[in-house]
Amino acid sequence: YLYAKRHQIFNLCRLDLNAKHWSIIKSSDIDHAYVRVPFFDESTWRGRIYDVQGLSGFEEWGAWSVSNTVVFEFNTPLPERFDLHLNARAFGPNIGKDFKVDAGGGVAVFRFTDSSDQKKILTIHNQAGSKILKINIPNPISPKLLSNGQSSDDRNLGIGFVEMKIF
Repeated sequence: YLYAKRHQIFNLCRLDLNAKHWSIIKSSDIDHAYVRVPFFDESTWRGRIYDVQGLSGFEEWGAWSVSNTVVFEFNTPLPERFDLHLNARAFGPNIGKDFKVDAGGGVAVFRFTDSSDQKKILTIHNQAGSKILKINIPNPISPKLLSNGQSSDDRNLGIGFVEMKIF
């Protein structure tokens, strides 16, 4: 559904192998598709994540960023003014550095004091009515590079998302 939505492909069909029955997928099903992000609490705001970039796979505790920017695109504009509640952690050299959150030109800055999970509440003014929430990572780096070969993890980590809410 998400691939079809991103590429504006409609009139798709589906095969139910058990019933051996073909059917047409409704355009409304494709239009309402969204990404399930386990650490995003969907009960606090009506918007859903349509696409996400810059995250690794989901782990039991959450997910790591794996690029310079994490981008969450929602299916509806973010509120004009909202509070972003994060429970997250920083990796390695990102501790003590500025992370920047941007939505429609409204920017908030935060830091982590150590590598433990920390709760942050950021007020953001989304002046442009954007559907995009960007988090810029100051220094993504691979654990493999930091540990002199003791770790084989070559992902460029920066922030670990444990929980995210929008109010």
